[in-house]
Amino acid sequence: MFDKEKMISQVRITFDIPFSEYGYGYMKQPVAMNMVTDFSLLVLTETGWCEVHKCTDNFMRLVVIDLEPTVVRGIKIDVQRTVGNTKAVIPEIRIY
Repeated sequence: MFDKEKMISQVRITFDIPFSEYGYGYMKQPVAMNMVTDFSLLVLTETGWCEVHKCTDNFMRLVVIDLEPTVVRGIKIDVQRTVGNTKAVIPEIRIY
């Protein structure tokens, strides 16, 4: 929750995975261990919580979500599935 309403248009979520498992290239990468694969981004507006983005089969460490500019009171990440771990580690969330 924020201390006051904010206008947001982008959310960047960094998931924690071992760098040795992260690959580069143009082909689809295999899902790394300890990765959050399925999640939803929800925002709190004056009418309540609303899902604004749903991601399935994620394999990226950094996920950038562009939104229509929206006034929000808070954000929430709802993790539905991980690979290789029973908890999700999100070391950084940037909101623009």
